[in-house]
Amino acid sequence: MIDKTDVPFNAIVGVPYAALPYATVGFCVLLRIYLSPLHFCTLQLVAQSSAKPLMIIRKEAKSYGTKKLIEGLYSRGDKVVIIEDVVTTGGSIQDVVNVLRDEELVVEHVFCLLDREQGGAEKLKEHGITLHW
Repeated sequence: MIDKTDVPFNAIVGVPYAALPYATVGFCVLLRIYLSPLHFCTLQLVAQSSAKPLMIIRKEAKSYGTKKLIEGLYSRGDKVVIIEDVVTTGGSIQDVVNVLRDEELVVEHVFCLLDREQGGAEKLKEHGITLHW
């Protein structure tokens, strides 16, 4: 889905933590790396091969290391797409959007595998976000 979109973006982020593997695979598809059941795409491969970084959002900042909520390469004003597995109310996505927007990143699109149609798309639209599934 994400490889067929005309949505412009600079980076991909997965909603912590269930969607992170999907965001990683989404990157691999963008790179035209098609995976067999016996292979998987690592973040290291993505980082080395892609011009568009994969960002990781933490639920809470660590008390050591970088102490950041957002890990990855980005610049203020970058357009970020969010990958989520299942959307119900949109609450988890909105939490990620708030963190990204606090860092002056632009978030307008979310790609998901399943929309449960329980109000999530409408809630996101109220915040200027289009849900794609």
